[in-house]
Amino acid sequence: MPSIDWNVLADRLVEAWYINHRVTLKKALDQSAEGIQRLIRLCCEAGGTVGGFKRDVVALLGYLIAHESHHRGSILLTAKQCGHALSEDLRWGLWSWDRI
Repeated sequence: MPSIDWNVLADRLVEAWYINHRVTLKKALDQSAEGIQRLIRLCCEAGGTVGGFKRDVVALLGYLIAHESHHRGSILLTAKQCGHALSEDLRWGLWSWDRI
């Protein structure tokens, strides 16, 4: 029975999933960006107040950036803990949404 290189298999599965879902991901990210733009615009028009958030719109923006960074860090940590070495290009690429 041939041995299986799980890293190669994982790479192929991730690549196939990404290729099949790239358009869907791009559309979802674009819709999310438009929604955040609308939210920030509305909050600014309301004097910087944010309904349901303790602080102002500037603090909300800081929270959103930190939250996004947390998710990207979780992706990198999970891959590392699973023994899946990510290329430096991919690790830095997680921060470059314009490349999707």
